[in-house]
Amino acid sequence: MSAEDKFMKGIAISVWQNSPDESSSNWTHFARRGYLSGGNAHLRKALETPNDFWNNYKEDIKLIKSLKANSFRFSFEWSRIEPKGPGEVDQAAVERYFDILDCVEEHGLQPLATLHHFTHPQWFVRMGEFEKEENIVHYVDYCKRVFSLFKGRIKLWATFNEPTCYCFVGYLMGLWAPGKMMRFTQAGQVLANMLKAHCAAYRALKQMPGGAAAAIGLVHQHIEFHPQHEQLGTHVKWACTW
Repeated sequence: MSAEDKFMKGIAISVWQNSPDESSSNWTHFARRGYLSGGNAHLRKALETPNDFWNNYKEDIKLIKSLKANSFRFSFEWSRIEPKGPGEVDQAAVERYFDILDCVEEHGLQPLATLHHFTHPQWFVRMGEFEKEENIVHYVDYCKRVFSLFKGRIKLWATFNEPTCYCFVGYLMGLWAPGKMMRFTQAGQVLANMLKAHCAAYRALKQMPGGAAAAIGLVHQHIEFHPQHEQLGTHVKWACTW
C-alpha cells in the first residue's frame, strides 16, 4: 500500500474567504458595515479582491491535484444554500456545488465538507443566531438538507470549523463577525449552543439514509488562556458566570 493510500494530504478552504460574495451572509454584512479597518485591512482586501474560487474552481482544483494532494476540504455556505430564509433553497447554488464535486471527483480527490465555516445567513443573525438555543433547530434543518443532497458523494463531514475561535475573536476581541468585544458570558453561551448544535446535527445526520457510513466530526482549534496575574483570573471567572 502506497503512502498516498494510507494518508490524506490535502488543501482546505472556506468558500466565503476565497470567493466574491453578494449573499446575505453575516460576514458580508459585517464587512460592508465598515468593521474591517485599521489592523484588519488585509481582510478588507481579501473581500474586495478574492481568489474567486466560486467561478475559478476548475483551475484551483487542478492546482490542488498538481501539488500531489489526494483530498480537498471546502465549505458549504449556508447563506448561498438558503439565502432568504429557512428552507428557501437557491437551486443555482446547489448546482454549482454539484459542479465543484464533479471536478473534485475527476481529479481523484477525497472531499471533506464543512457545514459551517464562520458564516451563516443574515436572516439567522436577525433571529439571534447561536446566541439563542432555540435557533439550533434551523441549523440542524440546514445540515439535514445539505446532507440529503450530497450524502452519496461525500463521506467526510465537519459540522463546524473552530467554534472556539469563532467565539473568541467574534465575542471577546471584536475583530470578526459579529464584532462584539469583551462579552465573556455571551461568548460562553454561544460556544455552548454551537456544541449543542454539533451534537444535534451529528445525531440527526447519523439517523438519515447514508448517515451510518458517514464520518461526522468537528474541526477544533484548541486555545488555552492563562491569566498573567492570579487576581485577574478570579475576576474573569466571575465575569464568565451564567
